[in-house]
Amino acid sequence: MLKPLIAALSAASGALFAPAALGLTISDASGIVGNSHVRVAGVYSVSRITYEVDGRERDVDRRIVGTELAKGVGMVDVFAQVGLITSSLMEAVDPDGTGYVAGAGLRAQVFHRDRTSVMLDSLYTRQHERLTGIDQSVVLDTYDVHAAVTLKQAYNGTVQPYIGLEVLPTDGGNKTIDTKGQASTRSNMDRDGILNVRGGCLFQLTTGLSLRPELTAGGEATATITGGYAF
Repeated sequence: MLKPLIAALSAASGALFAPAALGLTISDASGIVGNSHVRVAGVYSVSRITYEVDGRERDVDRRIVGTELAKGVGMVDVFAQVGLITSSLMEAVDPDGTGYVAGAGLRAQVFHRDRTSVMLDSLYTRQHERLTGIDQSVVLDTYDVHAAVTLKQAYNGTVQPYIGLEVLPTDGGNKTIDTKGQASTRSNMDRDGILNVRGGCLFQLTTGLSLRPELTAGGEATATITGGYAF
């Protein structure tokens, strides 16, 4: 009775992080490292996130190159991540810019039976971006808290698709405009959408080496590719 129910849920549910969440999310939603093991991952993501600024919706497009380090403690991973925002473009703001993102979180496997696993994740991230023009610069400082559940079905040892649901219980930040010869102005920023669905597939290339493409939709639109090595 349980296996058909899990299979049905696997076909209908949504996904986890980001980036990200770096996207801002670069958390590995595909599985946990396990007791005493370590995973190092490199991530590239392209994202569009809609914020509400002064009562108006503004899209922010980002390209991020990042890395994550995870350490397994029992059936829980503790992980930290950092990334470079190589391109940041905000709607209705002329100059583009760069910045960084950093975060930390926990990931736990709460169910495992046969080839089916369920994982819970939590992640806190902060983003800092500076968009600089000739006479004006715009600074974006934002943060996000993510909570997610992911369902993974391992059809074999090499191909492991997953799907899940992510919610942002709190987020915020500000946009600061510095104009030459004028006083700075500051506005609050909040994400317009707080619910994401996400799906991807883990390809286990060799023992410890994996590749994971992922798509996210809902409160953000993100495409991510992750390469990881566990030891």
